[in-house]
Amino acid sequence: MAEEPGSASQVRWYGAAKMIGLVRSEHGVTRADAARRLRMSSGGAADLVARLRRARLLDE
Repeated sequence: MAEEPGSASQVRWYGAAKMIGLVRSEHGVTRADAARRLRMSSGGAADLVARLRRARLLDE
């Protein structure tokens, strides 16, 4: 079954892609700065980074 536009899964992948893009373009960016720039909470950014690390898509 196809996902509805704007589904939670799509929003998570969009956030993940934005985070990876930011980290690739600005090495050394902190979680706090990334959260501010991506307009997400610091907790949301920490959760996103943890998920990306578990998936081996991001390294600190």
